[in-house]
Amino acid sequence: QRQAWRPPTDVYETETDYVIEMDVAGMRREDIQVALQGRRVFIVGVRRAPRGELRAYHQMEINTGEFRAVVDLPDAVDATEATATYEDGSLRVVIAKQRPRRVDVR
Repeated sequence: QRQAWRPPTDVYETETDYVIEMDVAGMRREDIQVALQGRRVFIVGVRRAPRGELRAYHQMEINTGEFRAVVDLPDAVDATEATATYEDGSLRVVIAKQRPRRVDVR
């Protein structure tokens, strides 16, 4: 059984968000899933092997098959303010940082 691979991934933050950018070229949008649990982001998908003619590879560096990545964010996030877009071979997940909630003193 082939082990899942992990695409090159950048994780950074802006003043208001955490951003995950993943290089997953050659995939279909419907083959990628993103889930959020607490501060943990799960990204799974599959890059399908090319079909067609029989091939005899001389060099093979493009991973195919199932991939998975788990990203632990450094602080609390607002799961209701999360987006994921796939464009030009790049997956971009943006998750809002959790803002402090004001509590009225009575």
